Amino acid sequence: MMAELKKFVVPEGWADNILDELKTEQAAATERSEAAARAAQDEMAGLDKQIERLLDAYLAGDVAREEYHKKRSELVGLKMDLKDKSGRRGQAASKGFESAIEFVNWAKELIKTFLVAIGARSCRP
Repeated sequence: MMAELKKFVVPEGWADNILDELKTEQAAATERSEAAARAAQDEMAGLDKQIERLLDAYLAGDVAREEYHKKRSELVGLKMDLKDKSGRRGQAASKGFESAIEFVNWAKELIKTFLVAIGARSCRP
């Protein structure tokens, strides 16, 4: 059993360095995700303005009903796609890092357990 656990043991200082690096990368990924979300929000606001202008043109009689509905459906579809992608991107940004951080913390605790077990083993007569 000890030989199997030893495969997962990370040298003592490494775990903290790995955790620091993961947290730095997680913060950068979150920042990128938030920037992308802001860009998507701006794009959705632009689509809202296009929909509003299209409605104004339709009400003024400048656009036929069929053309209005077709174009409006396209714009609403683009907006829905942006909203969906934005939501998925935000969830994915930190999820992968959380698993990695959890694993490194587990490995860090394993070091302590392993050292205690070795100590107890060497104290036996």
